[in-house]
Amino acid sequence: MPERHPIVCNTTPLLAIIAAVGNLDVIRPLYSRVFVPREVADELLIFNLTRFGAQEFQAASWI
Repeated sequence: MPERHPIVCNTTPLLAIIAAVGNLDVIRPLYSRVFVPREVADELLIFNLTRFGAQEFQAASWI
């Protein structure tokens, strides 16, 4: 298996993955760490848990 590297992710890829598969678990084995800047987390959670993807993002406690 290739070496796993860390990644910094923004809002669009996270929402696309959630829309495609319903959660973020598919990226967990691909990268050694997934960094989400505070501004991205704030954008995903801006309307608490009512915004699309907010619950799935919050459920990915490993991020």
